[in-house]
Amino acid sequence: MPKQFGPVPFKGTMGNLTFYKSGDGFYVKSKPVITGDRIKSDPRFARTRENMSEFATAGKAALLVRRAFLNASVKIEDGRVNNRLVKLMSTLLRRDQTSLRGQRHVVNGEATALLGFQFNRLASLETSLRVPYDVVIDKTSGTVAVNVAEFIPGMCLDVPDGATHYQLVAAGAAIDFEDGTRTSGVKFGAYCSVDSDLQAAQSLSCNIGGGTGDAWMAALGIQYFQRLGTIFYPIADGGRNALAIVKVDA
Repeated sequence: MPKQFGPVPFKGTMGNLTFYKSGDGFYVKSKPVITGDRIKSDPRFARTRENMSEFATAGKAALLVRRAFLNASVKIEDGRVNNRLVKLMSTLLRRDQTSLRGQRHVVNGEATALLGFQFNRLASLETSLRVPYDVVIDKTSGTVAVNVAEFIPGMCLDVPDGATHYQLVAAGAAIDFEDGTRTSGVKFGAYCSVDSDLQAAQSLSCNIGGGTGDAWMAALGIQYFQRLGTIFYPIADGGRNALAIVKVDA
């Protein structure tokens, strides 16, 4: 191993050389070159290959969820929603106790861990929409319905500056993580004034096309708009828009 000589030895990396200090003095070595072919074939990288495989599996599972609720979340989700979903799916992979490392997958029955997932980490549904509701998932008819009770907007909503109206949204999805398939649907409510004295009860029902997935889910959300004339413009600051998975039947 080449040793450093001179009045000012140093530590760090320059180009392909790494300068470091050990108990015997200051040394320099070349950076190891790890090629893709070596990672694919070298037994010493078996654990790396396993981790890479499971990261890809977690990414595909996260993509299934995002696509299932895309129409409902396009104006709501934050910029890190995919990272948070991948992290959650990686946790679910580790619950698979029957498959080998590197071959584990998200078991459909573990999808209950998605209950309460917030598509916007900056605005939880419980804070943005403080109203009672119930959810009905009917697998026979393939429908998902969210029934929201009447409420007073001024007391129950977290209205952003400039917003004149809000809109509720409900979405349903049937996902099979093991097969990598999904069906989904979405229902948007009417534009409602944030200044109304009392918002009547709303029932938002969507059909997900007789989905065959084992994990059925429902989501509820709210988004805000500013009305100018007859046009409703989404509020630029989407920090109060919220969407969360409110029921999972797995």
